[in-house]
Amino acid sequence: MWLGVENEAGQIYRLIGVEGIAEYVAMLKRLDAAGYWVQSIEADVSSALHAIVRAPGDVQSP
Repeated sequence: MWLGVENEAGQIYRLIGVEGIAEYVAMLKRLDAAGYWVQSIEADVSSALHAIVRAPGDVQSP
């Protein structure tokens, strides 16, 4: 599963790959605890992003 880290311009600049749903959920919890804003999305294909995260302090999209 893939998570994309988005910059202030809305571009994905880093990918985080995890194996399995347990690691995915654990990673989302760690990022949330670190102050990242997490937007889960439905992936259409196995190589698509499953979530997009923004660094603490970045403006959240509506």
